[in-house]
Amino acid sequence: MKKYRTSVLWCAPLVALALLAFHNRFVAPRVEAQQTVPANADLDSPRRAIEKFFEDLSAPNGNARQAVDNLVMNTPMAENEKARSKILDSWKTMNTNFGGYVELEEVGVRYVGVDLVVFRYLCKFENYPVVWYFTFYRSRSKSSETPSNPWRLIGVRYDANLDAALLDATFNDSPK
Repeated sequence: MKKYRTSVLWCAPLVALALLAFHNRFVAPRVEAQQTVPANADLDSPRRAIEKFFEDLSAPNGNARQAVDNLVMNTPMAENEKARSKILDSWKTMNTNFGGYVELEEVGVRYVGVDLVVFRYLCKFENYPVVWYFTFYRSRSKSSETPSNPWRLIGVRYDANLDAALLDATFNDSPK
């Protein structure tokens, strides 16, 4: 029995070592954000859409509902009333809780491949900032290496937790 126990004790470290050696082979690969602007990125259109959205939201006589509808027009979010209402309600809550809107600043861009991009904007209110994320996607035909469609908004989110939003180590910023 003592001989058996000794052999088992030697096997345990070997099994642990084997598991560590092969661990990364069984873990799903991590998608890395690109640090350089992909060729043919042309991000002017998404930037203009985001900036126009905030201009419309913050206009003195503006219609916030119309601003949200204009932002999501021709996107998968256009038919999602719940998502549009959530953006609108959150904007109203931010203005109430954080004071009036002051300005917008682009603070990061993350590319995932050449056809998916996430913009990060710091939306400054009188008393507190909120980080907004806008995700855009463009498709291409199977036979073409160049994009065949314009950028389309596929996601909007915002975060008032600045530690998580601004210090996110996985958000690799690229130069504008």
